[in-house]
Amino acid sequence: MKLWYIDGSPYARIIRATLIEFGLAHEAIELEGFPPMGIAELSPALQVPVLETGGRRMFGSALIREYLHARQDGSHTDYPASLARPGSHWDDLQVLTAIQTLTDALVAHFHIRWAGFGSVARNRLGVDPVSREMARALSLLDWLEELATDDGFWPGVFSPADMALAAALLWTEAREEIGWRGRPRLERIVARADVRASFLHTAPRPWRGSPKDTRARRE
Repeated sequence: MKLWYIDGSPYARIIRATLIEFGLAHEAIELEGFPPMGIAELSPALQVPVLETGGRRMFGSALIREYLHARQDGSHTDYPASLARPGSHWDDLQVLTAIQTLTDALVAHFHIRWAGFGSVARNRLGVDPVSREMARALSLLDWLEELATDDGFWPGVFSPADMALAAALLWTEAREEIGWRGRPRLERIVARADVRASFLHTAPRPWRGSPKDTRARRE
């Protein structure tokens, strides 16, 4: 298997960590720049991650994650083979969907800001998209805090939801912090994820830019 990624991407980090958790041999290929150089030759979405396996090239982190989980039986790892528990299938998938939406909102919020976009025409929506995306993210964080237990989304198990949440929130801490802390259940989930081998191996390098410098942005 080959996986193309850019450093720090929360979407790619989920797949990188999943491959490590499952012990799947793969070649990880880092692309430089943002948008990443050469991505047009790999994916029509112009985004990472991209996975090549068995003669098939796949893009979209949710699809790649589903593909990897579908091929595991859980016998050789403490990471769940299934994306959802049998008795909580739709509830668990709803949590994963909420975290995906949270990640999308955070990425959109910061990319709009970091690109330096301002008003270029009359605002016919009546809302500021930067503020709107952050409001969505914070609303989802409050909902997830209420839903989580003191021992993660699946008590006693490091779950796919725990991984996805930690990838999103650790991305903000590596790039530009938001006010997510103060939610003790989510804090515990992130702290547990951050010391796992899969997260230690995929930790973002120090950012070359700063919130006030738009010249060196990278996801």
